[in-house]
Amino acid sequence: MDITIPETNNVNHEYIEHKHPKTLFLDLSYRELEEIPEWVSNHDKLHKLELNNNKITYISRDIEFLLWLVNLDLSNNQIEYLPQELCYLPNLLKLN
Repeated sequence: MDITIPETNNVNHEYIEHKHPKTLFLDLSYRELEEIPEWVSNHDKLHKLELNNNKITYISRDIEFLLWLVNLDLSNNQIEYLPQELCYLPNLLKLN
């Protein structure tokens, strides 16, 4: 299941978690997010996560729970460093 949330800063994570627990693709681009929402790490089956064009400065260590993640787009943010936990994602093939 692919979920593209309409362009707004108000992301209804309860809806996503309860109605779409097996989400494989999540697009949170262009939301002016300053951090990755905590609830994203609950979607451990995610294959593709788009967080590009936000204001993210920090990536939580919880990223390591996204074990099925294949594609992670963090481009055009304000990230200063990448956490070591990204190295623990066995399926990650593409990192932008």
